[in-house]
Amino acid sequence: MSVPKAPWTARATARAGHDGGVLLRLLDPRGAPRPARVLVLGLRQDPGGRRVELPLDAEGAALLPPGPPDLAEGRWDLFLDQGPDRPRLRVAAGTVETAALIGRSPRVRPDGGTVAVIPCTTREGNLTVRVWNRPRHAEVTRIEVAGRLVRVRVALHGMAPDEALTSHVRLRGGDSREVAAALTRRDGNEALLALDADALPALTAGGGQDLWDWYVAPATGGPAVQVARLADDLVHRKSTDHLPAVPRDAAGGGGDRVRPYYTADDALALSVTPLREPGPAPG
Repeated sequence: MSVPKAPWTARATARAGHDGGVLLRLLDPRGAPRPARVLVLGLRQDPGGRRVELPLDAEGAALLPPGPPDLAEGRWDLFLDQGPDRPRLRVAAGTVETAALIGRSPRVRPDGGTVAVIPCTTREGNLTVRVWNRPRHAEVTRIEVAGRLVRVRVALHGMAPDEALTSHVRLRGGDSREVAAALTRRDGNEALLALDADALPALTAGGGQDLWDWYVAPATGGPAVQVARLADDLVHRKSTDHLPAVPRDAAGGGGDRVRPYYTADDALALSVTPLREPGPAPG
């Protein structure tokens, strides 16, 4: 008795290039129930339903060009278009290669902003492309915890060399308290940020943790930009980059610790948690 053939699954590999482009290759395209001609990137949770069509060549390959400036920031899920009368198929992830992005900076937009494009595998095993696209950005290039100080070196994008800037951390949640951080402009587009861990208020009474997001803002007013590390080959830096903490004792015992960390979106933040226990993982 013959063994039934397993149903065909839409699956593709992804390889990030040194130029910032992403080569997508559909596996076994000839096994598809219908001719595979177009891959579709759809922006997740987008009310407008934006999508980008990527035609497949005869070998089942499609190219997402380097750093497209019109690709909105977010997570773009990959689908296979089966035609107007059939539902799109979510594409599962094969091998995802991002080694070419190691140590690289975000691509610079014509207006001086930045674009970073990284293919990745979702928790469900599907293929997605994470895009960051910002007209103004402060990219982390180095973090150092020295004594009581947290020092951060950033590359500034979309900000003029003579633009006066300030830096601060902001308490996440209801009251949005802010604490000033030092900012020193260096040659070109580089700046050094520094914050004394003792400048942050003690952990909120009864709270498991306080989370402070780090920003750079125009000194004359205007929208602040969140400090982040968007370049390189990682989408979820939070689970791989573990930074040292600064312990703070409190009168009468107890105390807390201040630790820099990357959020789920690779932005830089500080967590304040009790000394007596690690506390829940910050978001």
